Amino acid sequence: MNEKWRVLLISVLTPSGVITAVSLFVIWGYFSRLNRLDVFFEVMNIQSIFALIFCAVILSLLFLLSIFFVSSVFMAVVIPQDVNNLPGYDKMKTNFLSVLMIAGLFPTTFIYIFYYALDLSQGVKDNSAWISMFGIGLMTVVVSALINRKHLEKDLSSKRAEVKRTRRYQFYLGIPLSIALLAHLQVFPLEIVFRNISASDEKVNFWTITGLAFISYMVYFLSLFPGLVYLRMGTHDKMLKKISASFIVSLMVLLIISTKITVIPVMFTHSVIKLSGISDFTVHRYIIKSSEYPEEFFASAIWKKKIIKAEQYYAVSAVSMFTTNQFSFLCPETIVKSYRESWKFNPWDSAFDTTVRHKLQEQAADCVPVSAAAVKRWDISLH
Repeated sequence: MNEKWRVLLISVLTPSGVITAVSLFVIWGYFSRLNRLDVFFEVMNIQSIFALIFCAVILSLLFLLSIFFVSSVFMAVVIPQDVNNLPGYDKMKTNFLSVLMIAGLFPTTFIYIFYYALDLSQGVKDNSAWISMFGIGLMTVVVSALINRKHLEKDLSSKRAEVKRTRRYQFYLGIPLSIALLAHLQVFPLEIVFRNISASDEKVNFWTITGLAFISYMVYFLSLFPGLVYLRMGTHDKMLKKISASFIVSLMVLLIISTKITVIPVMFTHSVIKLSGISDFTVHRYIIKSSEYPEEFFASAIWKKKIIKAEQYYAVSAVSMFTTNQFSFLCPETIVKSYRESWKFNPWDSAFDTTVRHKLQEQAADCVPVSAAAVKRWDISLH
């Protein structure tokens, strides 16, 4: 039985099988969000686009990982995995990692103090980022020196003066200041998160700030996991093994984060569709043959229909949400706004996602798949 399953898996997990499965999964997610799985079943037979979509999936995934795990990437560079001839470095490395985790609390704290807790001048607010970096940098330098000084000086007691000076610069200034910078790199993933949060209350209150602070730190904390895995692996492990383990952890963490920050899978799918050239999510004018698609197909005013040649051609204003060499999935231009609003999420309201997605699906219900032979994009003025 096991042998049969093994043979079956080998026959299925071929490169072409993986490419097809991944591509279909992304396309299914895209059309499922639009509630137009009827179009998905038409796309299933167009295998020529699967390789293109798969390449876009890889690029989009790498893009997301680079944003959400930028701290982990640089953490593996800033904090050495091992330092020769320093027996106490393992303890110092653990201390540095503890400082790094604690330092992530302070950027959000500074934001709260500068913008909400105290009535500070605009000049102070404008320079809050520099003040925050200076404050956290000073904190990491002082704390790192206090907790690592005993271990470092003990290991350096028998070293040459030049080695002592180099290591002291590295451990008392270089690494702590780099940790302060790493703590501020969380601004990249958090900018994506906060830009798409839709709070139910327009007025910012204490609980809103507390919730945002909690989300900030949890994203920061989880984003450090791949770097922690890399640094905790043995020095005898091969580099490929370390990178593979960190990559797998990154995917798992990204999946966990996506369950609460729902904009991540939406943004991923959007990136795949746009990178592959399937849609640019931009309004265009399309000329359609009346003989194949009578004007009644686009009778609603939302299409902004214009007759080009009576009973032969007419033009509509639309967005092609999915374009292939066989058909274009044309949607009213109003879908662009609904599509962008569907990125919004509210971590405190589980029904919010359903509401915005329902609005998008209402718009998508008016979309029409049109044969590629019957439609032509034409943005040139027809006057």
